[in-house]
Amino acid sequence: MARVGFCADELFTFAGGTGGSNDGVGTNALIGVAGSFVQTSPTRIWFSDWYANSIRYINPYTKHTNSVVGSLTGSTGFVDGGATTARFQKPWGMTYSDTANIIYIADYDNHAVRAYDMTAGDHVGTVTTVAGDSAGSGYLDGVGTQARFFRPSDLAMSDDQSKLYVVDELTVREITLSSGQVTRVAGWSSSSTKDGVGTMAQFRQLFGVVATGDFLYAADVQSCVVRQIQISSKNVITFAGDRFNCLDSTSGVGTNAYFFQPHGVSLGANGDSSVLYVASKSAISKIVVSRCKVTIQESPLGLQRSSTSFITIVSSIPHDYAMQIDSDITLRYADGVALSGFLDNPQSIFTSASGRIYLGLF
Repeated sequence: MARVGFCADELFTFAGGTGGSNDGVGTNALIGVAGSFVQTSPTRIWFSDWYANSIRYINPYTKHTNSVVGSLTGSTGFVDGGATTARFQKPWGMTYSDTANIIYIADYDNHAVRAYDMTAGDHVGTVTTVAGDSAGSGYLDGVGTQARFFRPSDLAMSDDQSKLYVVDELTVREITLSSGQVTRVAGWSSSSTKDGVGTMAQFRQLFGVVATGDFLYAADVQSCVVRQIQISSKNVITFAGDRFNCLDSTSGVGTNAYFFQPHGVSLGANGDSSVLYVASKSAISKIVVSRCKVTIQESPLGLQRSSTSFITIVSSIPHDYAMQIDSDITLRYADGVALSGFLDNPQSIFTSASGRIYLGLF
């Protein structure tokens, strides 16, 4: 992990290092690939580790990383049970119900949605399967394990915490938690970039999603856009970005703003729905949502490829900062000053209650 303070153009190492799954303090902890994040308390920021096939948390005060759920050695499987008995296969997206004290997990390569119930305690909870099954994949609605998903990557909780919204590449699905019923909200089992209502809308590769009120916002990676889905009407529109401009990230309004393969989406601190943060391959972008219009302001983060994976924390993004990152320019950041360090391919993004922004780097 790294923590970045843009106001002072300063970056310093927070925790984490090259790929691995060792727990520890600060840079003694190793992280495979950090997926999604949820915060359950001031001292618990949980993240999925794609390569370690586990769910871990970091204490932002002590900088200690702990592996809690799943394999501690990276082994895969599809097993419900206690925290260290349960097995996943490339877990990614997560969301949290504070009323039930449950973390819901998109188990990508098991084509399923799982739940980690922490009623008995953080380290002694139980994993169950909410919907889907590793025995088969697809885009079939149904109840519980009779439903089929294709590589679900992220999920979001409704405001009343009674439903989950799951994106699985080409569709958006709704899970009613009381019954386990899975119902399609939008999309079809064919790839395209098409606005419309329900199954008339099409996506190319959904990855990250957030929910706020009657709306979902989802990153459509290969279309290079952010889509808005109204839950009640099932109407899908292109909210920001342009599918014909996918090679750069550029500030602008609505479809005059560009993304280079956006992956992660986050609301502002404490679920602030007036802003969205988007992690794409060439920028961290801020979308200011106002009267159905969008203004994108990009953080001063250029990207450079590397062979290592870290989590980074962006402590603040100046509201008045806007810049365009050219495709042939890389801005670098190192500990102390903005010089020679770098961030690599952020694919997930999360804003904590304190306003810090966490990035999962692939």
